[in-house]
Amino acid sequence: MTHASQSRIHLGFLRERPPCPPCLRGAIGLVVFLLFAVGCKPAPEKAGASRAGDPGKGKQAYLANCIACHATDPSKDGPLGPAILGSSLPLIEARVMRAEYPAGYAPKRGTKTMQPLPFLKPSLPDLAAYLAGPAPVTTTAKP
Repeated sequence: MTHASQSRIHLGFLRERPPCPPCLRGAIGLVVFLLFAVGCKPAPEKAGASRAGDPGKGKQAYLANCIACHATDPSKDGPLGPAILGSSLPLIEARVMRAEYPAGYAPKRGTKTMQPLPFLKPSLPDLAAYLAGPAPVTTTAKP
């Protein structure tokens, strides 16, 4: 076999193919779109997480932002802030976003120490879910 005949054999697959009919192109595009759309559904919710807020994320936000003034255990008074376990979402939102109290709420302390923390707005439902929960279990060492 000569070099020229080998070229024809190896390059035979490069022959021009007939164009794809428009209806077939549309069908292929639809299939690709549907596969993409079906694959883009939201992830399932974790067990224990609620739509109102995730207590685990709320605990992380609380420990990262609140314990400088409130106690690590939200059922206890902190060095500057009161116990806040059981606080409602409206109270948390008013205090965190505006450092105010909701209408008709009687403050536990008369101080005006708390400053607004507007960067926590996305975490408010999580904080409320965490603070609405049961008091954290604390262990005490036996003598």
